[in-house]
Amino acid sequence: MAIIFDIFSIKRLARKLASDEVQGRHAAVFLVVGNVLYILFSNIAVYIFGIRGSQYVEAAIADATIAALITVFGVRACYKAYSGSNFIQAFIVLSVPALVYGTFLSWVIHLGLRYAVGWYGKAVIFTTEEAANASMANAYKVLEGGAMFAAAAGLLSFYYLVRVGLKIAGNTK
Repeated sequence: MAIIFDIFSIKRLARKLASDEVQGRHAAVFLVVGNVLYILFSNIAVYIFGIRGSQYVEAAIADATIAALITVFGVRACYKAYSGSNFIQAFIVLSVPALVYGTFLSWVIHLGLRYAVGWYGKAVIFTTEEAANASMANAYKVLEGGAMFAAAAGLLSFYYLVRVGLKIAGNTK
């Protein structure tokens, strides 16, 4: 089970895949770990970054569409990059560290935007309540767009890192 400690190194895991050190049992563990991390990170993100209700259906549909397109092209690029014999096993194993890095990137973008919008709200003095309300509405739009960008950036980095690892794992046999 020492291989689990390698989850933070795409290249080390890719080399272990190349030398067949990652067996089916280990791949199943990575699948479970990846799914658990996804569930935890997703649920935490819901509470940290919030959900503002059904009036944001269009934004949710746009976000889902962007994620679906990135996923289709990301998986395709990963598949093309791998020349080994067990794509699924390699993909699953490399997904765990890529998920950690992709989530970290997404959270950094989210938190940076929240900090910037919060700083702006404290730095600006409004002369009327209407001006303050308009500014807050714009701030929410920035956060909404930023959330979509952060999610897309995290997903793009995920597939990029998995693809890099698959290329290493497939070409060193």
